[in-house]
Amino acid sequence: MILLKNEAKTLPIATGTKLAVFGNSAMELIAGGTGSGDVNKMYSVPLIEGLFRAGYSLNTDLYLAYSNYVDAEHKKQPKKSPIEELMSPQKPILEMTISNEAIQKAAGYSEKAIVAIGRNAGEGADRKEKDDYTLTDKEKELINSVATAFHAQGKKVVVILNIGGVIDVTECAIR
Repeated sequence: MILLKNEAKTLPIATGTKLAVFGNSAMELIAGGTGSGDVNKMYSVPLIEGLFRAGYSLNTDLYLAYSNYVDAEHKKQPKKSPIEELMSPQKPILEMTISNEAIQKAAGYSEKAIVAIGRNAGEGADRKEKDDYTLTDKEKELINSVATAFHAQGKKVVVILNIGGVIDVTECAIR
């Protein structure tokens, strides 16, 4: 875990804070990589569940939208055996499209925003530059839209990168 930047003491976030949590990766924790980067774990706790258990007040509209979207997208993916999944995991689902209206509504309700971006990684053909080493267009759009809406109201945004490899975030205009 690496803290890249903590301007104006944005972190830590006080328990009980009203949070708007964006991003598919808030729903699923990436605990390891693929192939030899796989991690045997007894269980993992998704970011959104960990925040709820820790006493944060979460935007339920966003939670339901992301939960329904992620579940529906997973049902569309073909089933793989455990060995197939280990060596060639499912492609990540595309970041959910969220309207500017929904982002504005969340900014009005919440004190801070968290944007969770996730990326699984291994050590071979699964690594590529476009949309792996770099943020996808949808991820950049999400980060920038959330930052614009929340910063316009003087509210802070935290971006969490749950990523098993390096990633270039310099293209993102978040300030």
